[in-house]
Amino acid sequence: MNCPKCNEDIMSMSVHYCSAKPKDEGSGASTSSPSLDAMNPEQQRIAIAKACGWESRLTLVSGCSKPIPLWFGPEGGNRAHPPDFLNDLNAMHEAEQVLEKNQEQSYFELLHDIAGNLNFYRATAAQRAEAFLRTLQLWKP
Repeated sequence: MNCPKCNEDIMSMSVHYCSAKPKDEGSGASTSSPSLDAMNPEQQRIAIAKACGWESRLTLVSGCSKPIPLWFGPEGGNRAHPPDFLNDLNAMHEAEQVLEKNQEQSYFELLHDIAGNLNFYRATAAQRAEAFLRTLQLWKP
């Protein structure tokens, strides 16, 4: 039996790490006119995950007839979905660690603008996620 995506022989394997790249979940990419709305939460989560070194790969798991997308983290391990950066301050704290020193000033200025003058130090995970994406120029309007 061969993998339907990369055609590799998978009959003797219990887990297959497919080299074929899956489509971004929820990307909603279109060649028509751009949306007036900001990135949806799933698009934000995927963009942050990729910026932090997470990678989605189609994986054939024992007992499944078709490969499933799994997310592999930079420290190893895998999971069905990337971290919930928009609702988990701990996940956003980890994401902030990938910013270079020369990006930190821009990040804090954007966070200040997004969260408000006096409340930026109490910014939510979602506000931090937006500032993070804007800092890395990954935010899509």
